[in-house]
Amino acid sequence: MTAEEIVKQINSVQDNKSIYLPEYQAYAANQGGYRGVAFDCESDTNVKESFSHVCLARAKIFLKGVWHVMIFLYTEDKYLDEHYGALCLDFLNMNKRENIAKNPLEWFEAWKSLLGNAEKKMMIFDVIGEMEALLLLQKAGKAPKWDSINKGTFDISTPDGLYEVKTTKNKTESFVTIHSQFQLDAEGKDNLHITFVRVEENDGGESIDSLCKELNDAHYSDIASVEKYLNDLGYYEGKSERYTKYMIHEVRDYPVNDKFPKIAKDSFKEGHFPSGIVKVEYTISLDGLEYTSLLGGQKEDAKDMPVGSK
Repeated sequence: MTAEEIVKQINSVQDNKSIYLPEYQAYAANQGGYRGVAFDCESDTNVKESFSHVCLARAKIFLKGVWHVMIFLYTEDKYLDEHYGALCLDFLNMNKRENIAKNPLEWFEAWKSLLGNAEKKMMIFDVIGEMEALLLLQKAGKAPKWDSINKGTFDISTPDGLYEVKTTKNKTESFVTIHSQFQLDAEGKDNLHITFVRVEENDGGESIDSLCKELNDAHYSDIASVEKYLNDLGYYEGKSERYTKYMIHEVRDYPVNDKFPKIAKDSFKEGHFPSGIVKVEYTISLDGLEYTSLLGGQKEDAKDMPVGSK
C-alpha cells in the first residue's frame, strides 16, 4: 500500500467506524473526527503525545461491538496528504510492530526530531499577524474562524476561503516559507490564499491585548476561544508579552492560483510524491506577484480592499 492509498482508506472511514487492514493487522479508524490508524496493544502504559497536528495515544476504541485497547496514531486535520500517509505506513510497518508496541514514544520522538515540532510556542509577531488578518476579515464581513485554535491545516477559514498567514519582521524582502510539500496543493481546497503581513516592533502599533479588544468590538463570534488559545500559548492576561506592540505596515492577500509558484502533486511524475521522501520545505519569492491589499490607510476602512501590485 502506498502513502496515497492509506490516506484514501482513512478518508473513506465514516465517523465512529473503522476498516480492517489485514496486511497490517490494524485498522483505519475515525473516532469522532480523529482520523488515523491503530493496532491492538496489551501494554497498560499511558501514552499521549503530539506534534505537527499529529497525535499518538493509548486509547480504547469500539470496533465491531468490542472495545479494543489500541495505540492510535491520528489527526484532526481535514486535509490529509502523502506526508501523513508516509507516517501512518511507518507506524504500521510489521517489521517494527514489536518495538513500536513496546515503546511507542521512542518511535514518535524519532519522527518528531525528523520533522520538527510544530507545537513550539508562536512568537508574538506571528500571533499578531494572524489576529490582524482575522480582524480585517471580520470587518469585511467574511465570518472568519481562527482555525489555528483547533490546530487546523490552515490558519483562518471563511465560508468561501482558506487563509495561510505568513508574518515577517523583514523590512524589505517578501519571502514566505512553506513547511509541507502539499500545503499549497489546490486540489480539494477552494479559494486558497496566502496572507502576507509585514510588522515592526513599535510602541505606536498593535498588541495581542489591543487586537483582542478590537475583535470583541467587531463582534467576533468566538472571543472566548481566542482568549483560551492565547492562554494555552502562554500569552495570558497580565503577561508583559501580551502588551508588546508591533506596527503593521502591510497585509497582502495572494490568491494561490495557477500563477502562484508552488509545489503540488502535479509537479511530479504521475502525480505521486517521490517514494522515500517524507518532508519538503521551500521558500517562495512574492516579488512580481499580483496581490490585494487588505490594509488601507485606515484599519477602519478594511471593507474597502484596494487591489495593488508590485
